[in-house]
Amino acid sequence: MHERVEEFLALEPESGRLRLRELADECLRAGTTDEDAADGIARAGLRPDQTPAVLLTRPADGGLGGRLRRIADLPESELAQAFRLLVALLALADARRAERRRRHHERVTELLARGGIGVLQGPAVDAVDAGDAADPAVRAEPALPADAAGVLPCPAACWDIGARPEDGLIHESVPRSSPQLIARVNARWHQLAAENGLFAADGDFLLGVEGPEAELQPEWIRVRLLSTWDPAGAAAATGLLGSAPGRPEFTTAALDGSVVLQVTTNRSTVDVYALPHPRRAALFATT
Repeated sequence: MHERVEEFLALEPESGRLRLRELADECLRAGTTDEDAADGIARAGLRPDQTPAVLLTRPADGGLGGRLRRIADLPESELAQAFRLLVALLALADARRAERRRRHHERVTELLARGGIGVLQGPAVDAVDAGDAADPAVRAEPALPADAAGVLPCPAACWDIGARPEDGLIHESVPRSSPQLIARVNARWHQLAAENGLFAADGDFLLGVEGPEAELQPEWIRVRLLSTWDPAGAAAATGLLGSAPGRPEFTTAALDGSVVLQVTTNRSTVDVYALPHPRRAALFATT
């Protein structure tokens, strides 16, 4: 923390003030609450009677967001204390969020294993320390393979493909009345996946799953099929990849973003879509 404070104090006054306001906003986005006040003050090494601590703990001064911004606007002589407090609050919120993500990742891993899908890489779950929390470069973020960065839209954008045959969209349907529906859907998905390059050399691909919190968008995780793979059956039954066996809803993508596949259940059919080079489609042109 000491080195971080020294680096902060070396900033020009306006730059330092801007950094404090950014930290206040980051605290709110990360989920800082009033209940973090006592731990944040202690972690920052402040006394309860020092100005930033007093501002934080006076609910009469309005909502938490307003109080954090007032801390960021304290006189120059108190900016170091303000910085330490905001960094400590952000570290607490980040640690709490990282723990939620860790538990969510464990749940997703367990449920997908029931459907024969192994999770190799999920969202980052490591908490950061109080010093590193001030540096956005080390904040925990969803893990996306480097070769897909800037190429692949988030799963939410891919969910409703909405592309046309002229975009290269491939579409196959399996009637829901079909005998062995689940096996047929699995086979059609796997064939389209193999033909269009979904699987890396080691069999890895991306799967879109719900985020750990309602406000977060679905996110990509890196997975591989196990010998018992059954996305349209056992995996759909978990609620992650559908609503019931034979009612799958899921989106997959190649690690490099070169193809997106979607399986979705309609009134009378289960539809399997493949869209090679999704960035070329008009839907993703400005995503």
